Amino acid sequence: MKIGTKTLALMLALTSALSMGCQGGGSEDLEVKTRGSEFILIDGTGKSCKQLVVDQSAADDVPAIKMVIGQVFMNWKGKSPLQLEYMRIRLQGSGLSGGVFSKTFAGEELSYMFIGAAGTVTYPANVGEITSESTCAVMVGGLSMTDKTKDAYGQGSVLIYATTLDGDTIVPVQTETYFSWRFDGIR
Repeated sequence: MKIGTKTLALMLALTSALSMGCQGGGSEDLEVKTRGSEFILIDGTGKSCKQLVVDQSAADDVPAIKMVIGQVFMNWKGKSPLQLEYMRIRLQGSGLSGGVFSKTFAGEELSYMFIGAAGTVTYPANVGEITSESTCAVMVGGLSMTDKTKDAYGQGSVLIYATTLDGDTIVPVQTETYFSWRFDGIR
C-alpha cells in the first residue's frame, strides 16, 4: 500500500496531537460508575429528579417501562474545573423494540440530577468523588418491549460527556461504564 506525502503528514500530526497530554485533564482523569452492575426493567412509572424538586404532587413524568439506576458516581482528577454537558444512558439487547434504547440528559434534567436545582453543573479541579443527588434516583423510562410477556436481557452503558480547560482551550472529556439489564416478562 502506497501512502502519499499529505496522508503521511496528517497521520504524523494526528499521532503527535494524540500523544501530547493536556494540562486541563483528559478522559483518563474522569471515571464514572453505578452502584450496581445489573438493573431490572420495571413496568411502572416514576418521578424524575426535577419533578421531585419542583412539584412532588404532580403526576409521574417518567413513563413505564423504566429502569432505576439510583446514584451515579464520578471521580474527577483533572487540573481544571469540570463542566458536565450531558449524560447518555443506552440499552441494547433482545426484547427491546428496535434493539436499542438511548436517552440523553442535559440542561435542567442533568442539573437536577447532580446539583438538585436548575443551573450549570460544574466541579472544581481535582475534586475527587462526585455523586448524583441522594434525594432522587437516576432513571430512564419509556422503554418499549417487543413482547411484554417474555423475558428480555441485554447490556447497557452510562456515558458522561463533559468539558474542561487546557489553558484557554475547551477540551472534551468523556467516560463510560457498562452494566447488564433484564426484564422479567409480565405474566
